[in-house]
Amino acid sequence: MKKKLLMLLLLISSMFLSIGCTKNDYDGFIEEEKNLEIQTLYTDIFELKEIISKNPENKTLKILLLQKYHDYDLAIAAAENVRPGNEPYLFLNENSDKAIILVHGLTGSPWETRELGEFLYYNNFTVYGVRLYAHGTTVEQLRSSEWSQWYGSVESA
Repeated sequence: MKKKLLMLLLLISSMFLSIGCTKNDYDGFIEEEKNLEIQTLYTDIFELKEIISKNPENKTLKILLLQKYHDYDLAIAAAENVRPGNEPYLFLNENSDKAIILVHGLTGSPWETRELGEFLYYNNFTVYGVRLYAHGTTVEQLRSSEWSQWYGSVESA
């Protein structure tokens, strides 16, 4: 049964790290200093993607890109005052070319998917637990968000 469940999960949600980056509008909730850090990380990601496009087989660069994305998402989570435990997570398995992005439910946070993420990591996958825009923050922030921003969170993961 576990193998069938794992296979179903893989069919539904596995992706091999061809990451795209979209910029969400965070200006309403983020201080200028934190916004500068986020913009710097965004620029780093863009530049690293350009380098990878010229060296697509370089696994070290792809791992660095994953780590930069995670740093970017953590910076956004910190700027949005995400409650502890609700931050996005990255379980990096450098021996695997397979990655899975786990997405939590509406009004949830990456905390909901962490146990599954750990299971998949221990079964030789790289796992990224994305945090949807405005989730894990306040009711006001979540209420002012839209589905297109949540979709952007997954698209950029």
